[in-house]
Amino acid sequence: MKFPKEDFPLIRNAVILLAMTVVLSIAGIAGSIYAKESMQKSKNDDLNQLEDSRAKLSQVREEEQQIHRYHAKYLKLMDEGIFGKEDRLQWIENILQIKENRKLFGLDYQIDAQQPVQVDAALNQGNLAMYGSTMKLGFSLLHEEDLFNALNDLRGKSKGLGLLRECMLTRTDTRADKGAGIFVIPHLKAECTLVWLTLKPKEIPQDAAEAP
Repeated sequence: MKFPKEDFPLIRNAVILLAMTVVLSIAGIAGSIYAKESMQKSKNDDLNQLEDSRAKLSQVREEEQQIHRYHAKYLKLMDEGIFGKEDRLQWIENILQIKENRKLFGLDYQIDAQQPVQVDAALNQGNLAMYGSTMKLGFSLLHEEDLFNALNDLRGKSKGLGLLRECMLTRTDTRADKGAGIFVIPHLKAECTLVWLTLKPKEIPQDAAEAP
């Protein structure tokens, strides 16, 4: 069926209105789809942010629990001298005091410089490193019991973790005569080695510390 050209002006306005209606409908549908997708994206972003906030809050709470859980132990290690700096002055004072209190004939000492201690790779030290200081003690004694008492006193009075590595005990003359009298002299000598262990935070390499 052909539509006469001369009749087109009669329906021109209707065609234009129909075309505009179709365009507006298509634009409305597209806008609705875009708005829906935008709202869904915004909702997903909000959910992701909420999940991220929950994860961070959970991590903060876990860290707070760990702080409360280990804070008392940390303070105890600090008080016992196992964590932190060595108190070498206290070691020396204790040695001199033990020599006097136990009436030892001789007690010499030598404390070497602190060195890193290699531990088993399977042991997870976290951010801590272990250090050790070697202490060598020389005793002049009357009885073996004096040695045990002196070592127990030293480890009991001194802060830090002291481990006895070795002790060598040798005998000397038991007594010496001088005229009509008999003078008691030390007849035992002991050479002992202890290692005092300390935990410290690991040192950060210089290049890592300067990295941005």
